[in-house]
Formats: sequence, C-alpha cells, structure tokens
Amino acid sequence: GLRELGERLAGAATGPPAEAAGWRALAGALAEPSRRIAGDSAVEPRDLDPGLIDSAGTARAVVAAAARTAERFLLVA
Repeated sequence: GLRELGERLAGAATGPPAEAAGWRALAGALAEPSRRIAGDSAVEPRDLDPGLIDSAGTARAVVAAAARTAERFLLVA
C-alpha cells in the first residue's frame, strides 16, 4: 500500500541531507492515512484490509498530508 511505497522511497533516499529528509517526510505523509485509520478504529495498520479502504478517502488524506508537509517545509525554508 501507500505505507510500503513510502518506506521504499525513504529507503532509497540519497543525495544531500535536505533531499533525503524530504523523501523521509514524503514517506511519512504517505503512511499517515494508515495511521489515522488505525487510530480511529483502534486497529493496527498491519491488520487493516486494504480492500476495505476507500480509495478516494485515502487519496484525499494523502493529498492533505502532503500539503501539510509541504507547508512545513516552506515555513522552514
């Protein structure tokens, strides 16, 4: 799922420290929907059935998380 994709991106992050930190932040943003769903339902992310997750809702959560991450980077920069 998105979390695994984020983990792969973060694991492959190379380059200057700022670039690697950006990839790790993106990985965190991609993992956020799983954490939110798990927190709301008190279910571990690994126990979630990806077939039951609303794709549109997940996409909205990912975009919102990415926007918050980008906003933090812009405030720091």
